[in-house]
Amino acid sequence: MPPIDNDVGTDIIKIALPGADTTVKLVQELEAPLVIADGAMTSGYADAVREVQEAVAASAQGLIVGRSVWSREPAKSSRIMGELTRIAQENHVKVC
Repeated sequence: MPPIDNDVGTDIIKIALPGADTTVKLVQELEAPLVIADGAMTSGYADAVREVQEAVAASAQGLIVGRSVWSREPAKSSRIMGELTRIAQENHVKVC
């Protein structure tokens, strides 16, 4: 059976990070670009950065950030956004 993205003509697939191994499998199986969405602000700075590094290493083509960045104090938001941007630029990944 072809992946669902073929059936419905999907341009992009946005998912929560399912873990590195599952992300690799999805990237290989799906024809549409896979982007990883952040979740609620449940993790600390180091966890958020680690999750992004895992997603990029697993070949995710983009990151969509929101609450995990903007729900923090301004100085912390700026710090984490700077780090996420650096990771994305080094790996040619888009951040939205």
